[in-house]
Amino acid sequence: MVWYRHSQGNVKGVFMPFLFKNTVCLLLKNGGALYRPRDWLKIEHKYLKVVQKPQ
Repeated sequence: MVWYRHSQGNVKGVFMPFLFKNTVCLLLKNGGALYRPRDWLKIEHKYLKVVQKPQ
């Protein structure tokens, strides 16, 4: 599993994104989920930083 963080802090905490058609589900590591439109990921991808890579 690859966990990400948003470098500008628009998403609080570490998350793992999943794509469902036109929706991005951000599964938060500390619990919960946020839903964003797919266009959000296209705009914000440059601010996403990898926190933990698979071993």
